[in-house]
Amino acid sequence: MTPELEQDRDSKFHELTVALRAALQQIRTDPGLPASVAQVARMASCSRGLLYTDDRRWVVRRIEKIKKLRRLRDKKVHENGAEADKVEGGVPAQLAAMRRENAQLFHECKALKGELRAAQDENEQLSRNLKSSEEQLYALREEVRRASGGDAFRRRTKGS
Repeated sequence: MTPELEQDRDSKFHELTVALRAALQQIRTDPGLPASVAQVARMASCSRGLLYTDDRRWVVRRIEKIKKLRRLRDKKVHENGAEADKVEGGVPAQLAAMRRENAQLFHECKALKGELRAAQDENEQLSRNLKSSEEQLYALREEVRRASGGDAFRRRTKGS
């Protein structure tokens, strides 16, 4: 294949990838659009069969994820609707409860971010300590090798 043809093929592959990602994004954000391979194919102007090839199977997996997320969302909406009927005060009380939960989650998130920063700092310190220890170990091995004429360390490691 000539470089020009290969470049043209790569360009078309990239253009289709962009169109597929745009279609998936639109399907993800618009619940009115069906989450199906056929819908993506229509929106990206390609065949459905193309989306089942090895290079494009990721589209099918993403569609399945979108379907799963929609089912979960619908289930939550149904459960929340049933709970709203049970909650005294109805929707305003449920909204207040959600705001309290949101505030609690915000503070938990903030605390977890602090813990993550502390863990990352500790990890960096441990990495520095490990590197220093490895350097010391190397230096000591070299010193032992020089002191014993280079044979003692090798004999000990061979016998292990």
